[in-house]
Amino acid sequence: MRVPRISVDSDQTWETPMEAVTPVAKYLLQKGYKDVWEPACGNGKIAKTLQSYGLNVICTDIKNGIDFLKFDPIFDYDVIVTNPPFNRRIEFLKRCYSIGKPFCLLLPTIFTVEMGVLFRHYGIEMLVITRRLRFIKNGKKSTSAPFSVAWFCRNVIDEKLVFY
Repeated sequence: MRVPRISVDSDQTWETPMEAVTPVAKYLLQKGYKDVWEPACGNGKIAKTLQSYGLNVICTDIKNGIDFLKFDPIFDYDVIVTNPPFNRRIEFLKRCYSIGKPFCLLLPTIFTVEMGVLFRHYGIEMLVITRRLRFIKNGKKSTSAPFSVAWFCRNVIDEKLVFY
């Protein structure tokens, strides 16, 4: 299988479209989670969608001086939900596991093998988006992403693998 080359620019802000967040919001509500920490909030696309479902969202971002990899929150929250910067995806996953709270990270599926050791050790649930998403850059939807994505979760989805 040929792995697509992925161009990563220095500005990692590729916002998540609402249609990617909707399925995870439904699972958060089913679990009874109310307070969400969105630690790579960018311009708040994920937060706005989650809020439209009645969830409380605490938004932080490295651009505002709060680095998820180093910050110990002083606020209460039930679950972490974010689309981490592409070049920091593994660090975000490790940090989520070390925090020990439920989480959902939107990640490319082509890196499943790269993250497999963590998945085997800690466990994982996957909510696979079955179509290519059109992420938002500078306010405009892109052509579809050159890779598929899934929500990689822990203690959010009862099944290990769900297709949406």
